[in-house]
Amino acid sequence: MSQGKFKLLGYPLSHSLSPFIHERLFQLSKRNSIYDLYSISQQDFDANIDSLLQEDGFNVTIPYKMKIMQYLDELDERARLYNAVNTVDCKGKVVGYNTDYYGFLHGLNDLGVRLKDGPVLLLGAGGAAHMIAAECILAGASLTIAVREQSLLKGARMRDFLMNINASSHIQVVDIQKITGHFHLLVNATPVGLYPHINECPVSEEVVMNCDYVYDLIYNPVETKLIQIAREHQIPANNGVSMLVWQAVYAHKIWYQAEFDEEDIHILIEDTQKAIETDFSVQLSTRQTQI
Repeated sequence: MSQGKFKLLGYPLSHSLSPFIHERLFQLSKRNSIYDLYSISQQDFDANIDSLLQEDGFNVTIPYKMKIMQYLDELDERARLYNAVNTVDCKGKVVGYNTDYYGFLHGLNDLGVRLKDGPVLLLGAGGAAHMIAAECILAGASLTIAVREQSLLKGARMRDFLMNINASSHIQVVDIQKITGHFHLLVNATPVGLYPHINECPVSEEVVMNCDYVYDLIYNPVETKLIQIAREHQIPANNGVSMLVWQAVYAHKIWYQAEFDEEDIHILIEDTQKAIETDFSVQLSTRQTQI
């Protein structure tokens, strides 16, 4: 007998890693639960959402992290703060959560760094960047937001959002081509370096050399050009796989109060990286054949 039915809501979902990760977490919990993909187009969303709310719980990804909110009874503190939901619990009241922050903070912990330990350089001003920036402010870190010249206004709006969280925060917005100074941590929340543009790096080698740690949210490829440069200079660096796995761990804590051994989660992170590397090799081979 199934011990719960869970899904991932999004569109499209052709290459999602969620089933791989969540099925392993169910195995670690010794639960016979089902996890499926629920890919529905935006024009079919309203007609199909009621059936989804009958599940025990589900995850949410692009493009529905905001749209799902109107169908929920409650939001947790982080979901309200970031105006985005990625996990929903349907037992009793339908409650929306944001577990991305938990994944991010645990990913940093795996890297051996804490936000409060020094100034942070954040690349990008999109949805993920908003979450990361807010966590920096909540931790009391000095923050530099670096964006392209055409996105400086967007960066300024994000700074206003952050100042509403803590008016005494030290935040500056700069052109990504004009970064100066030393930073304890660099976080890349841009898509630069994502497959197939694997030879691109969002900042110069000099900028990377002026950082103590590097965390790249990209995980395909698992070693981006940014991470390669960091490691060449013996700078500790990690990708977004740890964040991906840890945010899923928190979803299971929400759904059925799961507890996991940290060593098991680190093994799952390693296995997820191997799965991505295998899939990446296939993608690269297919692309080279097509070229």
